[in-house]
Order: sequence, then C-alpha cells, then structure tokens
Amino acid sequence: MQCILSALKSESQPFIKFYNLEKDRRFSFPVFRNEDLYLLGIGMGKKYIEKRVNVFFQKMEKLPIQFINIGLAGGKKSIHTIGDIFIINKIRDENSNKFYFPDILYKHSYKESGITTVCKEITNGGAEFSDLVDMEASEIFKVCSKLSSAHNLIFIKIVSDYMDKSLENFGKNHLSTLMKSNIEGIATFIKNSNLSNNETHKILNDFDEEWLAKIIRILRLTKTQSLLIEKYFKGKMIRDPSYSYSTIPVNKPKSKFERNQIFKKICELLTA
Repeated sequence: MQCILSALKSESQPFIKFYNLEKDRRFSFPVFRNEDLYLLGIGMGKKYIEKRVNVFFQKMEKLPIQFINIGLAGGKKSIHTIGDIFIINKIRDENSNKFYFPDILYKHSYKESGITTVCKEITNGGAEFSDLVDMEASEIFKVCSKLSSAHNLIFIKIVSDYMDKSLENFGKNHLSTLMKSNIEGIATFIKNSNLSNNETHKILNDFDEEWLAKIIRILRLTKTQSLLIEKYFKGKMIRDPSYSYSTIPVNKPKSKFERNQIFKKICELLTA
C-alpha cells in the first residue's frame, strides 16, 4: 500500500486526477484513494500531520504503508531552477536542529538534495539556507518513521520559488502546472519504488543475511559501517535481484586502514 502525502490542494489535485482517486468518506479530512493507492492531505506546516497520519494508519488497520511526500520547496536562485525535481536524502529540522535520513534504495534518474524544514514561510531570499526549504518534511519523517521503515519514506520535492515572496503571490495555476509537468516521471518513480512497499516482503533472504553477517564479522565493521553496507546491499538486491555478490572477494584485514579500503570497495560495487 502506498500513500501520497501533500500539503496544498494545488499539489494534490493533479495526482487525484492522474490516478482517478476518489474521496474516502471515512475521514473528516482530505483522503482520496484508488485501490491500494491513497492520497492524504496534511495541510501546510506541521500542525495536522501527526493526528491525520495516525488516524489514517489506524483506519488502515496498521497495514504496511509506504509514505510518499510529494510537494513544493523553496530553492536558491544561484543553484536551482524553478521546476527542478529532487529526491530528498537528508532532512534538517530548523527548530530542533535534528537530522533525519531517508533510505533511498531505489534506482532513479533524479538529482538528490538535502532540505530544511522551517516553521514559517521564508520570503527574504533564504540566504541562510544552503539547500531546499519546506514546512513539512521533518515532521512527516518523525511521525511516519514510527509506523514504517526508513526505506519506505520517500520525499519528492519540486522547486516552486526562490523564497523571495509568499506563495500567496503565485497563482494556483503556477503551482499545479509544476506538478503536472513532472507527474509522468513521478508516477514512474512511485511505481518502481513499490517493490518493497510491503513489510512482509523480505528484501534479503536467509543466504543474503548470512553473507552480510559474514562480511560484517570478517571485516569487523563499526556499527555505522554495518548499517551503511546493509543499506547498500538491500538497494542492490532491489535493483538487481540476480546480483551475484558471492564473487566479491573478502579477506580478513590486517589493519583498520585496510579494512576501510575493503569496505569502500564493497560499497562501490554495491552502489554501481
């Protein structure tokens, strides 16, 4: 099951039409569906996200759900172009300064970027921000990561403005047109990412798990290295289920330096 999370009606409407979604009358807030694809309107900012997502999750009887946040973001005029689309790989909450890291296991052709989630709309040009800016991503990750694994939390952002004026000054057509112009590519990405939307689907089988454990043991990887190589391994097996990892040579390292070199080489093979 997949659930698109969007803040604005102008963000939602193109997807409602594209997927022929119909309003789900069980909810008092905007929810639309077509079979196993849902769209949940979360409103602008953090205010309603936790309550609405949790009510939705309970109604779905706690079934495995892949949450996909599709929305607009402010960009930097010197770096971005209006209409650019990004997959988010790092989220910073401006208020708490906490960082969140979605697991991007799926092969895609989009650029990746970090994003900062703010509490108030930025209209001064956003000189203090180095990446994209939005008002929902960190709260979505914080709430949804309690209900689903990190590789089932996807953030897709389209640059809508340069943070130099309020979104209210943009016509509704401007925002919806940005969505419509990217909708075919986003739909393909959503379809491809659906490979592991069900938590009962094991990405790694028992033999895969044994190989991974062996690598971690022989190389004496740190906890951080172990988590990273597991992430890359899962991503490789999703992209190429027939990948023959048994051909990767692994010898017991004689030093930390040698271990790190072997680790780096394996990561390069798994992400190729």
